[in-house]
Amino acid sequence: MIQDFFKMRYDTLPIAVSRRDWDEPLREKSATFRHNHKEMEMVLVLKGRGKVHIGDAVYPIEQGDAFFVSPYDLHFTEVEKGDIYINRCICFDLKVLGDAHFTESMESGSGKITSVIRGDKTVNEHLRSIYDATEKKGEAAYLEAAGHLFLLFAYLRKNGFTETASIGKEAMFSKAVLAFLNENYEKDISSAHAAKALYRSQGHFCRSFRQSFGESFSLYLRRYRLERAKEKLLTSSLSVSEIAMESGFSDAAYFAKTFREAFGVSPRTYKKRTPSNY
Repeated sequence: MIQDFFKMRYDTLPIAVSRRDWDEPLREKSATFRHNHKEMEMVLVLKGRGKVHIGDAVYPIEQGDAFFVSPYDLHFTEVEKGDIYINRCICFDLKVLGDAHFTESMESGSGKITSVIRGDKTVNEHLRSIYDATEKKGEAAYLEAAGHLFLLFAYLRKNGFTETASIGKEAMFSKAVLAFLNENYEKDISSAHAAKALYRSQGHFCRSFRQSFGESFSLYLRRYRLERAKEKLLTSSLSVSEIAMESGFSDAAYFAKTFREAFGVSPRTYKKRTPSNY
């Protein structure tokens, strides 16, 4: 798995939900963390508007739209200053569907779901039902969620929302970089180490990285480590200092400072939250 941000919410079935409630006009432009993961991601926009970046493409999104992110696709959402944005997000392992060929095609990048489906009542109703059932938890609720998941994908395939696709060089590079980070982020690494692992010169690697990720390797690495630390704060019994070390920060004080700057709260305060607040 490239990223495990949703795994902590898995219970009976590998289906997880989260939400973003930016229900007041933003004081400044905001964006989610640029990332990828093995699971399929499905997002329903309940209110507001923004842009979703999936791979090399950018799509405007607004109330009533649903967007789908295939496994390993690099993606993030941005919302402009003054706008609101409320969504419901579902992330799940495609193996739940029990179709090995479909799962392989999606995970390999040779198949995909239409990235943005606009105002489709059936799609939106199934997404709401999956989200609501998963949030309730319990054996009966997960069966209900799985039932709607099957019905949704039957509808998508029946109505031409599945596509063939090819993997571009940039997408392959992004996937390789994130696989490297997932394995090595807790170590003392730099762009030189990443470049060597990907068989590129450091200069070539840094240019390609900025083109794909929109920032320098060092800045993204720090943000990546902070995101992983945030996950561990909610799911681990380790101390804040131990989590800092496990996340690649050699100085606990520096970790606390950068964490507060990034998320507006101290690691110790954040650790007291529950996964449902994440």
